[in-house]
Amino acid sequence: MKRFVEGTDRKQSTLFPECLEDWKAFSSGRSLATWIGLVPKQHSTGGKDRLGRISKQGNRHLRWLLVAGAMAVIRYACQHGTNRPWLIRLMDRRPIKVAAVASARP
Repeated sequence: MKRFVEGTDRKQSTLFPECLEDWKAFSSGRSLATWIGLVPKQHSTGGKDRLGRISKQGNRHLRWLLVAGAMAVIRYACQHGTNRPWLIRLMDRRPIKVAAVASARP
């Protein structure tokens, strides 16, 4: 019997082990998010860091599942409220889908 990742459904949690052969290759959640394609592109010049759109490199299906899960969390938070202050602040500052991509990062 397979173990499931907490907070995900059966499809998501079985896709993670299939796509990621070696979990130890990633030193942090940010490096995993970079591999999936959920971090913004960096355009740095003259000592200024400018962040653009997400790179969309990597596994498209895995990225879609993470964003869809984040949208479900945001939809639930809009309807029933949430006790996550960072999510409330993020939804106030950014459009809903941008907030979903930001919260989908591992």
